Formats: sequence, structure tokens, C-alpha cells
Amino acid sequence: MLESIKTPYDECIEILLKNMKLDPYFEEFYHWAENNNVPIVILSSGMRPIISALLEKFLGHKPASHLTIISNEPTSRDGKDINSEGGWQIEYHDDR
Repeated sequence: MLESIKTPYDECIEILLKNMKLDPYFEEFYHWAENNNVPIVILSSGMRPIISALLEKFLGHKPASHLTIISNEPTSRDGKDINSEGGWQIEYHDDR
């Protein structure tokens, strides 16, 4: 199914940023964890740059060091730029 997505990667992130919402209590939890030295680990089948971009948008800054993201990464297809049409694919975390 992922093969059917031809949208350049940077445009995918823009679309998601415009259309996604964060759980209304996440920011409160995030600051509580930061103030109480509690690490947060996000384990996701998504892609780290998208998760990071969403967190940065909703928190208003890059997540602090107490938050770790374990997920997949986007990579460019052979001979293509990641931000060109059909230019990206997923590198699965467990395949690295």
C-alpha cells in the first residue's frame, strides 16, 4: 500500500501537520515528565521525522532529551531524491 503514495516526503509532512491533532493532555504529561525526570519513549511503526515534526509543532519547540523516539526512518529510493515524486521508502527499524 505504501508503494501507492507518490507524494514527495516533505509534502507528506506538510499535509500531516495541517490535518493531525495531538491528544489534548499530552503537553501536560510531557511537562510533568520533564519536571519529574521521567523519560518518555515513543515506540511507533511510524517514521521518526514525522513524529518529531508533529511534536515540535504541538509543543512549540523540539522535544527535550527526556523524550526518545524509536521508529522507522524514511530513505530515498535508489537514484531519487527523498523529496521528489515517488522518491522515498521506509527503512524499517528492525531491518537496520
